[in-house]
Amino acid sequence: MKLGGKFAVLSLLSMIGYGLYRQRGNASPVGHDPERSEHGQPVASPPVPRAPFIPSRQLTVKEALELASYLEATEFGGWFASRGFSAADVVAMWQVESGLDPRAIGDGGKAFGLGQVWAASANEVGFPDVAALLVPEVGALASMRYLKLVYGWMVGSSRSDKPYARDGLKSPTFEHLIWAYNAGIGNYLKGVFPASTRDIHLPRWRQFRSAL
Repeated sequence: MKLGGKFAVLSLLSMIGYGLYRQRGNASPVGHDPERSEHGQPVASPPVPRAPFIPSRQLTVKEALELASYLEATEFGGWFASRGFSAADVVAMWQVESGLDPRAIGDGGKAFGLGQVWAASANEVGFPDVAALLVPEVGALASMRYLKLVYGWMVGSSRSDKPYARDGLKSPTFEHLIWAYNAGIGNYLKGVFPASTRDIHLPRWRQFRSAL
């Protein structure tokens, strides 16, 4: 199937609705393989919040917060909160990246979905088909997985001069995470702070975040 055809199919899938796409409100998240017992049967998971109904259109802030919170609970097990980050931090980033439009395609056709994830980045977090990123949950999940991956690269680097260490911090703030996510981990570790990130993305993120 041609790429354009995939976009059409996935757009139709999103229009049917997030709840129908997932079939059940407590279904396993996209890309998640439930833990199985020694007999091969799925192991019961603790109750999780019901998935919000997310259609394929620009999301409201409330819908985006529900989606980020749902994925934090089901896919990440509170990983973001354990690092001092919140659903509001993620949603403010989505506002900057895509205006909360899950169908957004930017950077000359190179960036996709809520978090404007590039093809190579999406592949690194388990989504080799960029057309899938236009499904709201998939684009959200890919961007959050990539944020987690970038964080791991940041704290795992042996460089003593990485920016958050130079700032006297033991771990990155979400603003450092946005810097690395937006400018690239290589640029971040070298201290390269592009004007577009410094003067546009971060100020806009702070503005959106303060309103949440």
